[in-house]
Amino acid sequence: MSSRFGNCSYEYLVELKEDYEQKLRMPAWHFVHDILKDDLHAIEYRLHLLREQELCMKFQEERISQSILQSLN
Repeated sequence: MSSRFGNCSYEYLVELKEDYEQKLRMPAWHFVHDILKDDLHAIEYRLHLLREQELCMKFQEERISQSILQSLN
């Protein structure tokens, strides 16, 4: 499901999410609301994965920094 948005940047996905949310509020786009909802779910899932990946990287960097500091003391 999320592989469709797998190569997109975080910033692009945020903009796309905002665009889809706006279109879901517009009656003129009612004929594609189901598709937009499905894609919006996939986008939100991909954003979640990217945030989780970023947090893991930060945690690893902190652990490495702490390890280096401990070895210097």
